[in-house]
Amino acid sequence: MHETNRIDRLTKILIFVSGLAQLVLSQTHIAAISKLFVKEVGFYLFLFILFGIVLVPMALSFDDRHSKSYFTAALFLILTVLVGGITMSLMIGSLGDSQTKASLSDLLPSLIIISASEIFNVISFLCILSRYISVHKEEHAHAEMVKQG
Repeated sequence: MHETNRIDRLTKILIFVSGLAQLVLSQTHIAAISKLFVKEVGFYLFLFILFGIVLVPMALSFDDRHSKSYFTAALFLILTVLVGGITMSLMIGSLGDSQTKASLSDLLPSLIIISASEIFNVISFLCILSRYISVHKEEHAHAEMVKQG
């Protein structure tokens, strides 16, 4: 149980830092994308930051008795990682565009921040997946005990 609390605490810290860092450092992202002529980058970046913020209250409401809270957070983390990957891909892909005024050095701070957040999100996903499996097994075992009498 003590190990479980440490995993939950680590997961909450990673999600909290990742989500709030995206919000606090959004000026860095805005400065980078303002030099790009790919409209979709702003949309995906907005989703990435929004999903990160939405994950914070999800992480704070983890419930050891119900696997549903872990499952929902795991799905949101998958979405967040996918959207972050799309954002970075669009940003890097726009460098070859003739209308783009940005260089790699202009985008690098934003790409580093998104990459760090992606790493935090993947680690958080693995921790949550582990917790989901253990809580789901406990739920199943409890349901079997109730069923048997």
